[in-house]
Amino acid sequence: MSRTLQDLQNDVVSFFRQTNNTGLDLFEIACLGKPELTLQGELLHHLRTAGWLCVQEAGYRAPVNGSNKLESRNLDILVFDRTDTYFDTKCCIELKHFSANQGSSTTLIAGLEADYSRPRPHHPGALPIMLIGMYTTIHSYSSRPAAPGLHRFARAVCGPVRSSSFHTDFSVWKTKTASQWLHGPEILSRSTGIPTHHCVLQSGEQLDGWVEACVGIRR
Repeated sequence: MSRTLQDLQNDVVSFFRQTNNTGLDLFEIACLGKPELTLQGELLHHLRTAGWLCVQEAGYRAPVNGSNKLESRNLDILVFDRTDTYFDTKCCIELKHFSANQGSSTTLIAGLEADYSRPRPHHPGALPIMLIGMYTTIHSYSSRPAAPGLHRFARAVCGPVRSSSFHTDFSVWKTKTASQWLHGPEILSRSTGIPTHHCVLQSGEQLDGWVEACVGIRR
C-alpha cells in the first residue's frame, strides 16, 4: 500500500523528536556544521532509513516569467514514488534555518514563504511542498576567547538570545495561512518534547541550547 503525505510528515516529525537516547543530538549537529546543510543531510538519511525514496539537491528548471528562458534551481529534498515504469514525484521538501541569537523567527518564516512562492515540478498541478523551519537557540556558553577547532556555526552566532518567540510567531503564521496547508504544520518547540542539549567544542567550551522546528505540507 502506497504511503501518504501524512505518513511522510509523521516520519519527518519523528526526526525532530529524537534525543540523545537515539545517538543523534540535533543541537550538536547544528552547532558543529552549517546547520541547514548538516540537518538536511541527517534528515535525508532518516527518511531513506524509513524506506522513502528521495534525493538531495534535485535539479529543476522552470521558465522565467513565462519566457523561453529557463532558470535552474535545486530542491533541498525530492521524494518519489516508484511505479512499474518510472519515478513519480510525490513531494518536495525545503528547509530553512535561523537562530534566536541572530534575530526573530519571523525572518525564518519569510524565508519559508519565499521557498513556497518559487516554481516547483507539476504533479499534475504544483507538487506539494513540505516547509521545514528550524530554529536553533544557543542559550548559554562559556566565556572563553575564540580558539582553533570545530565551531563553525556556534562561534559565528554566539551572543545574547535576541528572540524567544518561535512558538508564538509560528502559531500566528499557521493561523494566517490555514487554508493553504494540506497537513499541519506541526510546531515542535522545546515545550513540546525537545529538551535542552549540551555541546562541548574542541576548545573545551560548552554550549547549552536546543533546536525547534515547524513541519507542514502546503498545496
